[in-house]
Amino acid sequence: MPAGRPRKYKTAKAIEKAIEYYFDSITKTELAFENILTGYEDEEKTKPIYNKIPLLNNAGEQIKTTIYFENPSILGMCAHMGIDRATLLRYEQEQEYCNTIKKAKEKIEKYLEEKLYRHEQVTGIIFNLKNNFGWKDKTEVEQNISGDINVNIKVVE
Repeated sequence: MPAGRPRKYKTAKAIEKAIEYYFDSITKTELAFENILTGYEDEEKTKPIYNKIPLLNNAGEQIKTTIYFENPSILGMCAHMGIDRATLLRYEQEQEYCNTIKKAKEKIEKYLEEKLYRHEQVTGIIFNLKNNFGWKDKTEVEQNISGDINVNIKVVE
């Protein structure tokens, strides 16, 4: 019989729904439109008439924008789900939950990476990416060694 508290989320679908609800609760997704001037209501041209048309990307799809009311975070997600970070990491170690949690963390990482490109308080964002998402500073070391190398080996019997 396993020791400890029973699991809060018994299936991958249950944890997926909780994570989805977290993101839904902190965001709003809007479709983008463009207003095209099509004419005027009056002869003085003081009352323009606009036609609202969908704004499309190069693939021909309507552009969607996501507005965050709260910055997504691992701790925020855990608090919303009623678990702590260590519990989330334990779930992530199990095959059944791994992909769901990985996708949620990738969504948070994507948000943080996009913030880097907008130059917002980058120090904290870089810290978060390094500590929660495995980002590293790249360091290159070049060494040139010349001369004689002496190696002394002492054998103890």
